[in-house]
Formats: sequence, C-alpha cells, structure tokens
Amino acid sequence: MIDFIVKFLDRLNIVVANYFCILFWPYIKEIIISDTLAILARNVGEENFRPLAWESLNLGIQLVKSSGEEADLRKASYGLFAAIATVLKGEMAPALQEIVPFLLQSIKSKDGIVVCTNKIFFSLDEF
Repeated sequence: MIDFIVKFLDRLNIVVANYFCILFWPYIKEIIISDTLAILARNVGEENFRPLAWESLNLGIQLVKSSGEEADLRKASYGLFAAIATVLKGEMAPALQEIVPFLLQSIKSKDGIVVCTNKIFFSLDEF
C-alpha cells in the first residue's frame, strides 16, 4: 500500500505543478499536497499511513515555518497535523514542542479575520 501512496503523491505533484501553476494563488501546490496527505492519513488506515507519518509531519512543520503571513497554508498544515495525530496518537508528543507555538501564534493573529456588524464589513487590520 505504501508504494501505491508514494506513486499517487508523485503523480499528484506532477499534476499540480503542471496544471495549477497558472493560478496565482500563493502556495497552491503545498496546500493541495497537505490536504491530500491529511485525507490519506485519515482514510487509508493507520498501518498503511504510518510509514509516511513522520515525513508528512516534518513537511507540515517546514510549511508552517515558511508560510509567513499565508493563513491558508498554515490552515492546511494544521489540518495535516490533526490527521497525523489520528495515526501517531501519543507518539506525536515530541513534535508538539515545535507545533504548539505555531498554533498559539495563529490564535493571537488577526490575519484573515473579518468582522460583520450591522451588515457593515471591516477587517480587524483597520484598528
């Protein structure tokens, strides 16, 4: 099963690189790959995804580190962490030292938050 998953991800990488490169959405390739890995982690079975779990976790950590102000990439990475946690469970504890500070930073961030009051929309960045 692991060979199939690796081949699938290789092909997905090619498709995303060739067909989504025309979009000007930052980090679209990384977001699609992260979301796909999360779906695989949750659905192919723990024993099938376990060989890719730590590599996928490290990929997510690197993406969060490089995301800067890109909220969509952070969101995809956090979804990947949650999916990997369903596979690794308690074994994921050592990685939390690196992951939790990113989560706390996101909680404190106003990035991407839009407030709606009396049908008037404004961004928190305006304050």
